[in-house]
Amino acid sequence: MIHKKRERAAKALSKKKTMLALTGQAADYPSLSQVWSMEVAYNMVHSMASRMRTFLWKKLLWQLRVKKAVEDTLGSKTQVVRWKRNHRWLAMLLAKEVGTLWGHYGAMRQKKNDPQVFPMM
Repeated sequence: MIHKKRERAAKALSKKKTMLALTGQAADYPSLSQVWSMEVAYNMVHSMASRMRTFLWKKLLWQLRVKKAVEDTLGSKTQVVRWKRNHRWLAMLLAKEVGTLWGHYGAMRQKKNDPQVFPMM
């Protein structure tokens, strides 16, 4: 049983090594992949734009859910008091998204500078 598990693990590891790529369709980071263009800078722009577009749609849905929750809680009082967006909450959401974006680019830079990935280029 242990022998079978080790064989499966070795098979999975060899498959993972063949799938590793720094650029191209199999790249770990969409910013480095050549999905949109052969130029990495254009890919970074497209990747960031698509990520921000997705964030804005998520933000819209979160705002609608909060508005519905406020209306359910306050009932008829919402007609008197207009529901407003909480700017601090929205700024914190954006800060988290930008932080993950820069974390993605930082990890990508570390991977590019790793001497083990030169054969993948």
